[in-house]
Amino acid sequence: MNGIYSPNNITSRNFNATYKYNDIDDIIFKQLRQYEEIKAGGNISVSESAIGSYNMSFIFGPRPHLPIQIIEYTPNDVRKHCIIYDAEGQTLKRASSDKRGGVHNVTSTTIDSDWEKLCENFYLGHESNPSYKLSLMEIVWDEENQVRSISKDKKPPVHFIRNLNNQRTVKSGEYGMSLYFNSFFTQDKSRRAKYIYIPGALVSMKYTEDSYRCGPPFGIDQQGCQYFFHDDSGSPHWITDNRGLPMMHFEYIPASGEKWVFETITSQSAPTSSHQYPFGFEYQEYDTETDLYYKHGGHYFDPHLSIPLTSNAKK
Repeated sequence: MNGIYSPNNITSRNFNATYKYNDIDDIIFKQLRQYEEIKAGGNISVSESAIGSYNMSFIFGPRPHLPIQIIEYTPNDVRKHCIIYDAEGQTLKRASSDKRGGVHNVTSTTIDSDWEKLCENFYLGHESNPSYKLSLMEIVWDEENQVRSISKDKKPPVHFIRNLNNQRTVKSGEYGMSLYFNSFFTQDKSRRAKYIYIPGALVSMKYTEDSYRCGPPFGIDQQGCQYFFHDDSGSPHWITDNRGLPMMHFEYIPASGEKWVFETITSQSAPTSSHQYPFGFEYQEYDTETDLYYKHGGHYFDPHLSIPLTSNAKK
């Protein structure tokens, strides 16, 4: 799988993604290479991005569809993740190491017993002189197998309230409280937003606070409007203000939903805070408090690690 984006006639950004699966369609290996090509004097120079390139191995225990270790190699370092599930195959805890020196092209298919033991001790609260500095994500589920709260390290947990149809209506966390009245209206501590759609995709988003005007007040109906230009899957690629001036540009890796192009076009009419643009791949909401995609219907998905919080069997 390949992609290219050329912002001008001199420079192009590229990605190459490779995925491998086992016989029951579990992902076991994922590779992403990002690089830039620059044309100068008839020659083309290629430089690989150390930020966006990696190899990732998925290691499974006795239960299908549920990786218990993920090892991630980048050009400069290695990072490890371990995951614990409940009886329903839902993620309870996930520990991730800090980045250490490693080798880019190394892959692994066997369980790292030392790392597994370290994770078990960390989950139990035994953190005496750990070999790694770990970060922890914990998920609490309700009796209907819906996410009740997500906490990361020592940050305030993010809590959720749902209606009888299991649709999220309230989210509260580090950024305050957000209310989801329906798919057309939302409100948080700093803004209220109204959304307009065509079938299958978001077209525009209007903020009511003066601080979120997209430009000079050409008309009451135009203040605070942002317009989304999407592809056939509903993924927004360009966001403009009410004058048609670009504000942000995204490109996604189709298999995972990861952003590989993320451009902010700064101007007086373009707020630069990423949490003001909550929608991403296939019109899923990207939740900056959890670093997860929220799929409408209550499912959460990690685009980088390519794993849902619920098991693949329940997707």
